[in-house]
Amino acid sequence: MPIIESAFKKIKTLTQSLDPGLVVVTKKQTVQDIETLIHEGQYHFGENYLQAALPKIHALAHYPCQWHFIGQVQTNKLKLICEHFHWIQSISQQKQIARIGQLSLSTPINICIQVRSSSHSHQSGIAINELNELLDAAKACTQVRLRGLMYLADPEQAVVTQFEKIAMLFHHYQPLYHLDTLSMGMSQDYQEALACGATMIRIGRNLFR
Repeated sequence: MPIIESAFKKIKTLTQSLDPGLVVVTKKQTVQDIETLIHEGQYHFGENYLQAALPKIHALAHYPCQWHFIGQVQTNKLKLICEHFHWIQSISQQKQIARIGQLSLSTPINICIQVRSSSHSHQSGIAINELNELLDAAKACTQVRLRGLMYLADPEQAVVTQFEKIAMLFHHYQPLYHLDTLSMGMSQDYQEALACGATMIRIGRNLFR
């Protein structure tokens, strides 16, 4: 599907002061679609499924892309994920950190810890009251570069209230763990996320026809 150039430029402008700011989710897009965005200066891309992403990553290997794994992490696929992606945004269990620690990586992989807003929520991610231990495990793992937190809003709850809560959590832990990334906000709520302090948004369907 071709990109919507006006939408891309608008969102790129909103995130131009952030690093990396915009991650374009390309799980249903072709290599040609992604290449078009590369020619527009976009280098950070997100994929949910390992097997669907690998052909794209290989085909575009001559470009300086940064690939973000944003889907559900299966521990038995972490080796391949770490070998082909630069970021994992959806780490939520200590066993995932332990598995990464067993790998021989040329460079540590960037990770974000995915949190959920309530211990009783159906959302993916680690509960806030368990976050401290997981952050400690990530910080201690030499194969990991701990970057920050990732959050996926519950559409059944007030989005801004959720984003404000996660932003406060991020700012609490930021100096303790030297965090630099708050990844939250997608096509339907990225403006609210940016207003609440997101440093990275993950946009897909808003950018393609």
